[in-house]
Amino acid sequence: MKPLLLVLATFGLVTQAQAAEWTYRLKVIDETKYNSLVGKKLTEVGLESVTTVREIKVQSSGSLPSPALQNQNFIICQEQCPGDKGEKPTAKPSKINGNVVEFIYPVTSEQFRQVNLFYHLNFAWDKFAELGYRPNFQKQIKVRSDRKITQLLQNGEMNNNAFFDDTDNSLNFVPSKTVAVLFGLLGKYNFLDTALDPIVMAHELSHLVIHDSMGRVPGNDFSGIHEGMADFFALNFYRTTHQGVIFGAGKPIRDAVGKAQYKVGMEAHDRGLVLVQSMFDMESILAKSASVLEITKDAFDSLSCVKGEYHRLLPTMIACFIDQPVARDQQATLVKLAENHSIPVKSYMNATRELPTVAMTSYMILLDSVGGDDMEYAKIETGSVNGSLGLFRVQTKSTKSGEYSDPTYILAHLTSGEVFSSWDTQGQRINFNNSAAYKGAANNANTVENRIELEKGGVTESSSQANEKGKIIQYQVGKTTVQAKQTKFGKMGLFTMNMLMKATGMNMKFHAYEEIKAENPKLDILKTFPTLYSNIDVTLGSGKHTLRVPMKHQVLEVGKVQ
Repeated sequence: MKPLLLVLATFGLVTQAQAAEWTYRLKVIDETKYNSLVGKKLTEVGLESVTTVREIKVQSSGSLPSPALQNQNFIICQEQCPGDKGEKPTAKPSKINGNVVEFIYPVTSEQFRQVNLFYHLNFAWDKFAELGYRPNFQKQIKVRSDRKITQLLQNGEMNNNAFFDDTDNSLNFVPSKTVAVLFGLLGKYNFLDTALDPIVMAHELSHLVIHDSMGRVPGNDFSGIHEGMADFFALNFYRTTHQGVIFGAGKPIRDAVGKAQYKVGMEAHDRGLVLVQSMFDMESILAKSASVLEITKDAFDSLSCVKGEYHRLLPTMIACFIDQPVARDQQATLVKLAENHSIPVKSYMNATRELPTVAMTSYMILLDSVGGDDMEYAKIETGSVNGSLGLFRVQTKSTKSGEYSDPTYILAHLTSGEVFSSWDTQGQRINFNNSAAYKGAANNANTVENRIELEKGGVTESSSQANEKGKIIQYQVGKTTVQAKQTKFGKMGLFTMNMLMKATGMNMKFHAYEEIKAENPKLDILKTFPTLYSNIDVTLGSGKHTLRVPMKHQVLEVGKVQ
């Protein structure tokens, strides 16, 4: 018996020695003073006045973790993490007294950025845990406080940014740099490091959580959901409506209070701004009878609903949210608030219930190519248009002699191109769970969405504003003759359009522009897709960071469905 007791006692001592809890005392940005910084001219030195000391508990197996700024959730690195090429040491404790470990550094130091990241990312992580988030991975999240990015650029380094990298599940914070506008003639924009801004950190962590909860899906709007909901969670965690106040040196980079409108072809962050502003409008109503935590939790629970949809759009997010318990009794009011931002929620909810019984009346076969290399053929049929929605039957193929994909019915918004829903030929709705069975469904949907965006988007608007006169012609499409308007830009027309691009802040330069559009078409398909031929050669970007994209589009056949 004595030997057994001795073994047990020894085991107990070893276990106790292996387990240790450390109290970390961290000098960080005081999140309670965040709103007071709006409108001030911020500097790194000036941020000393809004620092405080916070404590968190860190578990380890006996000795102090090495590197010290890590726990079961995060490991803080500088340019690279342990095991990566270019690894550099990170902040060491400034003082150790028993199990109390202090990290007290000036705001201007690289160590402060690392300590600030460690505290605020754990703060936001705990907030997600309150919402019910449980990660689907076990490895620590790598956090790089001073990530150097050169491989993505043709010249120089990336600055003034932070991002979630799903290839290694890491969070990356890029150094700041003052931006001179027109060589400084129009002033300068000052930025502070993103690793100093708690809301930016929470935003990037939110991207990781959303990705872990939903994965990737096809569609232009899903990036808008990512950006909008990342802002929504981050702002609610810190009880503010101002994103990036410290990053913007006192000027928020976005604000959740406003009337941003959803438009065709918006950039991801602009789409996200529309979403987060509509979410905060709804929250202002719901907060009269529910707590911010309850509202935020239901928003988080909505992600599983959005994941179940094959097409994940801004109206999908809203529809899923207002069907949650906290919002269900006020759906009509909340729909109106979202539609104040031009998000077509009511149309979406009505349109996704079942496949409309609309007869296909006209069709087209078209060829798209980018740079003469990426070619795609599409056969698109359409029925009579119902308000702002159109129903299309789509098949695609990548070679002239290849076989078309299985047909997909696509219900799309005729102005924005958003695909509300897809069905197979038997009327089975395509969702996230059964989508693998429908080969080419994503490509079919993207064909309609991209085609409408091109017909309704900025390039077409700009060409019409350039006021180049068109010529009425009889254009032969297969065996069908169509009355059309031909627009071909000469040197003066290209110069005028490029000046317009520059004046409106669009980094585009046209080298060639010709298009032929159906004039007063009678076929439904041509009402939606009037462009019969286009040859557009355009350079995107500016300076050394440019990409030249010659795009060709030609309708090969058009007519009535027999």
